[in-house]
Amino acid sequence: MPAKEVAAPAVDNILIKTYERILPEVLWRCQWNKYRLQFGVPFSPRSLSNRAALGTGPPCRLLGRRVYYLKGEFLQWLRELPAYRASVE
Repeated sequence: MPAKEVAAPAVDNILIKTYERILPEVLWRCQWNKYRLQFGVPFSPRSLSNRAALGTGPPCRLLGRRVYYLKGEFLQWLRELPAYRASVE
């Protein structure tokens, strides 16, 4: 029997609601690995940097040479990520 393709949301709403509660208001890229370990935030700092260069990442800001993201804008970007196709057997 062939696998059915199922459209999946990019990020589950339950996960977004959890991030709304636990993440700090300002997310520093230099601290991203800490957020990944502590909160399970997706993407690596390098991926965020590459996406910023391509214009496909979350809105980011600079303070001196340090890059940061506002929690609300980051979560909105996560909500708007395009869905992917997952195979279910």
